Order: sequence, then structure tokens, then C-alpha cells
Amino acid sequence: MATEVEPTSAIEKSKYLNRMDEAHGSICMCISPELQFHLSACNTPNEIWKKVEDLYGIQDEMKGHLLEVELLSLDPRNYDRIQDFFTKYTDLLLQLKGCGIDKSKEESRQVLSIMSKLGPEYSVFVSTFHSVRLATGKSYTMPSLKEFMESLIFEQDKLIGMGKIKSPKAHALAVHDGSHNKSHRSDSNQKNQHQKDKGKAQFHPKKEGYTKPFNDSSGSRNEKGECKHC
Repeated sequence: MATEVEPTSAIEKSKYLNRMDEAHGSICMCISPELQFHLSACNTPNEIWKKVEDLYGIQDEMKGHLLEVELLSLDPRNYDRIQDFFTKYTDLLLQLKGCGIDKSKEESRQVLSIMSKLGPEYSVFVSTFHSVRLATGKSYTMPSLKEFMESLIFEQDKLIGMGKIKSPKAHALAVHDGSHNKSHRSDSNQKNQHQKDKGKAQFHPKKEGYTKPFNDSSGSRNEKGECKHC
């Protein structure tokens, strides 16, 4: 980082230059060969470091745009639990902040956006929210995103207790039972088929005294009308 002064002693200067070469090589080995033309004019490791920082240390505007689109398209109805939706939602907010896009001042808009995407089972919750907001008027204070998340999680638990929505555990159990029954049916079919195959294997034409008909289409009699079974 250019914090050392080049020594005047020949021996120390040699050690210093060796360390410079090691630092130079360590940085360049981590950079793709297709990108090393950016560093052709750099003579010291510190110059290389600054050049790379200038090229890639800026915020990725395209990534931030894609994250914003993903945040807007996120739908709570696609998640079994509202907690899973909020986990993904919070993660996207953190990634946006890393791209230099701070959404903390838009929490009121985020709360309204999430409510507009809730399913019909949350209609009472949404209706009550808007009724209180209109009745309070200008003195109404929008809840923070954290407070809204907590209240919505509480509402989900209440709806599960009332039986209006299924618990994620019950849903997982139903899926498990379905797959278990399907596996049981498959095992039963395999067992029945095995018994049929076993029965076929026990029957031997020669041992049973059976002779194949001369003509398959004539059943158990030959062309002369003689019975071939006996």
C-alpha cells in the first residue's frame, strides 16, 4: 500500500524489491488474463490495487436494478409461510443496500405494496388496517416494516389457529403421506407382479403334458380336430 520507503542499503533494497515482486505476482495471479491489459501501465503493487479498485470498486447499477425488479415482483402467496417471504424480502433489501440503494425511507410504500399482494384469507386484516388508517386521519402513523412484519406473522398464526389456512407442518405431512401411499401402492403392485411371475415360472408345458397347438388360431385342436391336451 506504499507505506514503506525504499531503503538505501543494497541488501535491504534487494529484499524490498523482492517483496514488491511477490505482492505484484499475488495480485495479478487473482486477475483473469483477459483483464490484465488494464494493468500494463502499473509499476507497483499499489498502483495495480488502485487501478482494480477504480474499475470494480464502483457500485453495480445493473445489479441494483435487477434486485429492485425482483423485490417488486416478490409475492407472499408463493410462500408456505409468511416468515419465508419476509426472510427473502429482507435479504433483497440488504443486497440493495450493498449496491448503494437504501430503501429504509420507503417503508410506508413497502408496507402498502406487500398488503396489496396478500391472499383473500388476509382480507379482514387488510380491511381493518385501512379502516383504522382512514378513521385516524392525519394523525395516523404508518407502522415500520419490522412492526408490520410482526403483526402479519401474528395474523398468520391466528388464521392457522382458526383453521382458515393450513399449517406448513400439516402441508408437509400431507405431502409426505401422499408420497408414502404412492410408494406403498408401488410396492404392492410389484409384489402382485412378482407373484404372477412366480406362478408363470412354476408352470412348465412339458411337465404339465401340454403340447402347443399346431395352429395358434385353432385353439387346443389340430387340423384333424384331434384334442392335443390328452
